[in-house]
Amino acid sequence: MLASTLFTALFCVGFVVAHNGQTHGHYQPREVTNETNTVEITTFKRSQNSTGGQAQVAAAGELSPFGGIGVGCGINWQEDVSFGGGLQAGSSSFGLGGGYKIFPRSMEIGAGIGYTKTNASASIAFQSSDDGSFQLTFTSTRAFACVPGNARLDTV
Repeated sequence: MLASTLFTALFCVGFVVAHNGQTHGHYQPREVTNETNTVEITTFKRSQNSTGGQAQVAAAGELSPFGGIGVGCGINWQEDVSFGGGLQAGSSSFGLGGGYKIFPRSMEIGAGIGYTKTNASASIAFQSSDDGSFQLTFTSTRAFACVPGNARLDTV
């Protein structure tokens, strides 16, 4: 989870920094040739000062077979406070998101998923501190099963 969230944040950082916060070259919205797939970048920006900053990239549009979708990621940092990042994606049927924040003496990681049709969602939050303490919180609007890592859901 941390590796995936960290990769997402680093990808977003590299994408924004490498292109100086601008859409140019082959990152311009392209002419749509398949009318069922019309996803385009809707946000691509950054801001920073001598002590902190933030960057975002997002896209939205129609994507077969999902219909209307949206996806985005962001990062932020503030001297002597924290740095972090996150990713979210969804459609009218479902959504998911995750992120992390690192403070001088602690860290937080979170992720969640939700389904509109069944009004069901679940989220997990993990916090740790440099004093060696950990806290894991799982929240679900529906019943859930704890499955050992080597088991398959269809056999439980």
